[in-house]
Amino acid sequence: GTGYHDHNWCTKEMGQMLDHWWWAKGQVGPYMFISAHIVTAKKYGYTPVHFFMLSRDGKVVADDDEKVSFTTSGSEIDEHTGKPVPDAICFDYQDGDTRYTMSYLRQKTMVSQKILDFAKGWQKAVGEMIRYPGGYLRFEALVTLESYKGGQVVEHYESEGVFEQMYFGQKIDFEQ
Repeated sequence: GTGYHDHNWCTKEMGQMLDHWWWAKGQVGPYMFISAHIVTAKKYGYTPVHFFMLSRDGKVVADDDEKVSFTTSGSEIDEHTGKPVPDAICFDYQDGDTRYTMSYLRQKTMVSQKILDFAKGWQKAVGEMIRYPGGYLRFEALVTLESYKGGQVVEHYESEGVFEQMYFGQKIDFEQ
C-alpha cells in the first residue's frame, strides 16, 4: 500500500552514528518509491549508504542498493539553519540495460528547523555554547522518474512530492 511508518530503535543516539541524510518516499505514475542517501558520522568515515526501493503496480522492480548512485546539483544557504540545500537531488539505479533515474527538483522550503529551536534550559545553553549544528529541512519538489531500456527512455512520469534533509553534524558535502 501507500502507507509508511518510521521508527528508529537504536541503542545509540542517531547523531553518534549519522552525519546527515536526504530522504524521500512517494508515488509517481504507477511507481511507488523510498529513497535515501545517508552519510555516517565522522568516526565511521563519512561513509555514504544508499537505500532505494522502486515498485510498479505492487511489484518491486529495483531494490539493490549497490546499483544506486546519488548526486546533487546547485545549492543555496538556508537562512535559518545556515546549511547548504541542494537545488535538486537524483538517485540513479543501473541494472544491466535497465536504468531508473529519480530526480527531486526543490520548489519550496516547507520546514526549516534547528534542533536547538526545540531545546530548553541548560540543554539549549550548552547547545548554543558548542554551536550544535543539528537541523531538519523539508522541501516541496517536482519528482521526475525516467525508465530506460538499452539507453532509451521508455517511460517518463512527473509528480509533486517531498524530500527532506536531516543533519546532526558539521559536514554537509554535496560531493558525498
